[in-house]
Amino acid sequence: MSEWLKRPYKVVYIHVSEDDLKKRLALRQEKEKRADDDLDAIALRFERFKEHTVPAIEFFRKEGTLVEVSGEHPIEDVHVAVMQALKLV
Repeated sequence: MSEWLKRPYKVVYIHVSEDDLKKRLALRQEKEKRADDDLDAIALRFERFKEHTVPAIEFFRKEGTLVEVSGEHPIEDVHVAVMQALKLV
């Protein structure tokens, strides 16, 4: 086992549904006209997330170091949830 895996650590995964993310990105695209928020770019980001990030999430879940927090709430509530999940408050 790698040395860094022996140290106590937590990995925070702020989960937001794909539908909610698509809505948020569409709103941001509408307001900010960002080129990286067009439908093709969004689809590519979700594809890359599933390809690269989901396996990492599963790895840390199996290791017992993953802390999952819902990101489908106001920013302040998500912050509090992360702090509580990490037992920092």
